[in-house]
Amino acid sequence: MATDVIMPQMGFDMEEGTVVRWLKAEGDNVDRGEPIVEVETDKATVEVESFASGLLRRIVVTEGITVPVGQVIGIIASADEALPTIETPASMPDTLAKPVTARSEPPAPEPSPAVEGAKGDRILVSPLAKRIAEEKGVDLSTVTGTGPKGRITKEDVLAAAEADQAPATAPSAVSDVTELSKMRQTIARRMTQSKQEMPHFYVTASIDMTRAMTLRAELNELWAGEARLTVNDLIIKASALAL
Repeated sequence: MATDVIMPQMGFDMEEGTVVRWLKAEGDNVDRGEPIVEVETDKATVEVESFASGLLRRIVVTEGITVPVGQVIGIIASADEALPTIETPASMPDTLAKPVTARSEPPAPEPSPAVEGAKGDRILVSPLAKRIAEEKGVDLSTVTGTGPKGRITKEDVLAAAEADQAPATAPSAVSDVTELSKMRQTIARRMTQSKQEMPHFYVTASIDMTRAMTLRAELNELWAGEARLTVNDLIIKASALAL
């Protein structure tokens, strides 16, 4: 009796998997419990064992194809047994999530109160960055801020201005698209959910380091090159004392 090799569900939230590599070729003998195919889930790549003995009569899903859980990916049967008719899937059905792709283009900035953008949004930007943007003709609505709460800094504006002046013959970054693995897709999806669903807040503090820097200079002069005290050393010491 023919036995279907199906895409297994290896987790409660697993909806599809990708056939990475067949460990057996069509016509090879297969023993019960023997690994026959590697499948990539959203968490790992695992080997799928055969539930029957016989010959791998047909590979239904070839390597690199993503199919939903429960889809027949192969058939094990005896040499003279008639096989059922199963359509070979070319790709994952449209009803399932399409692969996530990584683009080197930066994400659009989140609106923040400050300067009104082209679409009427409010953008958080420092006064210096705003003045430089006006001088260099940079549209602040296209700049991603790297400061606290997404604030656009002088460096962000200068980087955007430099990018605008790049030669037209340079390769387009948007055209460089790489398909992510199932695990990377899951990481990207979880990070997006975290940013959208979890409240975020940012805390900043100003510290007067005058006396600390004076101590650093005195100790470095005293040690005369035998050792060198860095600002990081001072921060680690302060953290240790605080803890």
